[in-house]
Amino acid sequence: MDPADHTTALIERGYTVFERAYDPEWVAAIRADIDGIHAEHGRPRCHAAGNEALADDVYLCAAGMAVRRLLHVRPRWANDIVKPEVVAALRGALGQDMTLEIAGCVVSDTSRPFFAWHTHVGGVDDGVYRRTGVWPSVSTTQRVMTLTYLQDLGEHNGPMLIYPRKVGDPIAPPHDPDARSWPGQVELRLPAGSLVAVDECTWHAIPPTTEDALRMFIGLTYAARDAPVGGWADDKLSELASQPETSELLRSVLG
Repeated sequence: MDPADHTTALIERGYTVFERAYDPEWVAAIRADIDGIHAEHGRPRCHAAGNEALADDVYLCAAGMAVRRLLHVRPRWANDIVKPEVVAALRGALGQDMTLEIAGCVVSDTSRPFFAWHTHVGGVDDGVYRRTGVWPSVSTTQRVMTLTYLQDLGEHNGPMLIYPRKVGDPIAPPHDPDARSWPGQVELRLPAGSLVAVDECTWHAIPPTTEDALRMFIGLTYAARDAPVGGWADDKLSELASQPETSELLRSVLG
């Protein structure tokens, strides 16, 4: 698929896949580095009902052990983490002047239960909408997450479940968010290094892993220039723009 096809997929079904976007050597190296961050904090079980801080930018949460500002914790990965073909495809949906809002990673293990169906509309936890039952209306592509998996994604470590959604469709959950499966869902089983780009309004879920190994992904969030600032936006990312070693591609999405 060329960038235009990926753009169309994002708009028409709410997600697109870049299979093997990162080569195995890069995946192995950054996986080892993230494993080192886990080790630095005592190798905790990677799940908590609430947020439990382990360090300024490292905490346990429902998703796992999250590193919020990965490019500050490990700046050596900054230039390699963005891919020109991905940026081109996302610009087709978000506009040429889109910006990078978040660059982090999440580590999980067998302690994390079924990660129920959820969205990231507004760049926040959708729990606020669930509690009130009032969901926003989003008629354009405003925010896209990219999830890069650092291991094969398959039956034993939770295939990614996605419910296809066209931009402009209603955002409220079409089925029970706690259900283990939804009619019409897509199950993604992918090789390590693959990247899944997901619109902020697209519902997705992850079954629990049964493998005795850490499950990792790198999560970036890009937003349209005129989108409201996301609730989890990293206000320090723009500092990378002034670093001489920052690549032109990364600088172009730093606002």
